[in-house]
Amino acid sequence: MGVSEEGSPVSSTSSRAIVNRKKSNSERGREFRAKRKKYENILLEAVTSLRQEVEDLQFLRGIRQEIELKSRTSVDGSLARVAREYFSLFERGIPTAHVVGSKRGSSPNANDQIIAKQNEFVHRAMDNDLQFGDLVGVDKLIDQWQRYTAYHSSFQAVVLDLEITGPEDAPIVKIRVDLKVTFSRDTFENVFPHVANNEEFIQRHLGREVTYPGLNQFKFTDDGRINVYESDVAFVDALINSGMSLDDVSILMQQAMIADQHLLGENPEDAKPLTPQIEEIVDEDEDSQPESEPAKRSRRLDIDYLLS
Repeated sequence: MGVSEEGSPVSSTSSRAIVNRKKSNSERGREFRAKRKKYENILLEAVTSLRQEVEDLQFLRGIRQEIELKSRTSVDGSLARVAREYFSLFERGIPTAHVVGSKRGSSPNANDQIIAKQNEFVHRAMDNDLQFGDLVGVDKLIDQWQRYTAYHSSFQAVVLDLEITGPEDAPIVKIRVDLKVTFSRDTFENVFPHVANNEEFIQRHLGREVTYPGLNQFKFTDDGRINVYESDVAFVDALINSGMSLDDVSILMQQAMIADQHLLGENPEDAKPLTPQIEEIVDEDEDSQPESEPAKRSRRLDIDYLLS
């Protein structure tokens, strides 16, 4: 032990403690490797976390796609909505002309708006090359709607049920519909022209209410547009169920202008397709109109269901 200048004793141990001791190479190496290992572990955890996040996102995307696909093909999905909207728009057929002597149920402008909306819908919702029975094209469908509408004095299409079948990538929407119509003189002149001159036969069935059960099937393009429209209507069963005798049903259907189970053919006496137009209303005595003409075009037959 020594003595300081002030006379205080100085410990040799204390002197050694204040001396900075340098780390050896091996110690520095161990410290570097430890830091590097820690850094590698942090990076590995980050990579693992990112990979898991990617897997989770891919899983969620798959779930969303599955949900979207199921939603598209569900009874409440987009395809079913298109089919329902179609029948909703054509529930009363296509409004054509005011009948001479009839009361205004709606203005010509209102009819024009309905027709425009119907045309816009079918051209948006259906493929331009729509396969409709043996016919091709949206315009052929519209023409049939016009025929069914004009050839009956009343019409109502009642949707009964809807189902979706087929694989998810090629679904088929099936809709059963009851098409309720009332026979008019136009019915006999255009659908059953072979009895148009048989007044006795016509009088037995004029005003007859008939319900045609129909099955409609829609197939779709990848972007959800209808490209195939198939329908089947049970005409014979409907006539029998309406109370018509078997003999009269046989007479009526022998030369009926009906093709492909739902298509109304052209009347040989009038081969020109119908076109929506508004006729001028003339004030006349309703009693002077034969066979309840005012009601002839008030409610048109929904071609869809006959089509359907």
